[in-house]
Amino acid sequence: MPRSMVSSSGAARSSSKFTSKRRRVVLGICLVLLPTQGCCFHNLPSRCRFESQLRRHVTKSRSRQLHSQAQELDGGDSGSVPGVLRDVVIEKIEELGGGKVQQVQETTAGPGLHNRHFKYTATGGTFMAKIAKASRSSPPTNDWREASLDNFFAEQTGLEAILETGCLRAPKPLALGTLPLGGSFLLMEHMPFIPFGQSIPEVLRNLAEGLAAMHLQDPPPSCGGFGFVGDNFLGGTRQVNTWDSDFSNFFVERRLSPQFAQARTKFQDSWGTKNEDFERIGREAILTAKKVLEPVANSKPALLHGDLWVGNCGGVPGEGRLREAAVFDPAVWYGLPEFDLALATMFGGFGKPFYETYHAIIPKAPGFERRMRVYKLYHYLNHLNLHGAGFGHGGTVEDPKGYYERSLTLMQEIVQDGFL
Repeated sequence: MPRSMVSSSGAARSSSKFTSKRRRVVLGICLVLLPTQGCCFHNLPSRCRFESQLRRHVTKSRSRQLHSQAQELDGGDSGSVPGVLRDVVIEKIEELGGGKVQQVQETTAGPGLHNRHFKYTATGGTFMAKIAKASRSSPPTNDWREASLDNFFAEQTGLEAILETGCLRAPKPLALGTLPLGGSFLLMEHMPFIPFGQSIPEVLRNLAEGLAAMHLQDPPPSCGGFGFVGDNFLGGTRQVNTWDSDFSNFFVERRLSPQFAQARTKFQDSWGTKNEDFERIGREAILTAKKVLEPVANSKPALLHGDLWVGNCGGVPGEGRLREAAVFDPAVWYGLPEFDLALATMFGGFGKPFYETYHAIIPKAPGFERRMRVYKLYHYLNHLNLHGAGFGHGGTVEDPKGYYERSLTLMQEIVQDGFL
């Protein structure tokens, strides 16, 4: 690092005219500028370590900011509890018999998430609160509050549906509400997830057993076919769950067609392929998809997690065993069991013990691979609409394999399936 940079940042730390906030800004600028001031990454312990240090700095700054907000709102020292959360979340915990909250810790996994996560340690146990991001409008709009509540209500309903089956562990939802300064919260049971638990063979086998057991359960009397009691969300995408007795019709009309229509409208430019080809092939793929699904159109509906991938499950200390699986962030609906396996094979997928255990209980039915392509197209179109046409898993500059290319490739394969 250049001597001038060291001396100037040292002066900033020692100068009385610099506030704590200014010191953080100077430190942040120094960290960001390190690679551009004649300093290569190999002069640091590693790029990974550099980024880790930067993340820790940002997290500490965020914690100090929350603490400052709490003091301003409460008129005094409030420990580590953000003021905007004290009035409703902490009081709700006490109201539910959770005791006095002693510590609040942010556990948000990283940037880019729709919500923030906080762990509440109380005398009566530990709790997890998901907090919807504050509205950017000033003051927050009622429409935004209602939108965030819709997301949390759908998640709460989905978790309750999974827990009612008794087949899989999931965090128990406890309360839902709005924050006084804008935003919403979902309070639930805190689960002590084991690091990298979703890669442990024991956990994967337990996940497969629980998922298969849930898929084999008879639907309740309230089940009206394929769909769910209300709409919910896959990431940021609303899923329409109006009941339908025909699975092929439901999946094409409620899943594929809306995603394709949004992609066709949203992406008018070209990413290596003419947009006209995307639209033409997409229309043919949707017609073919309906035919591919027709042989299973009248199958028995099963409750699905709906958004099952390695990021929405983990391992926790077991009840009667050392470790077991737990799932979260569902987008539940009643559909065909094999739909839950489509996303489970994307973006890295689960380990071999999961698939072997699941298919030993529920074998692959004829036409399984062809239907997998239809289900995966729904997920890739959803990612295309949510995140753009950028790089997909394993993409390179020369061969992007982005969501656009992957969607187009799947559509071409589905069309070819129609000739088999």
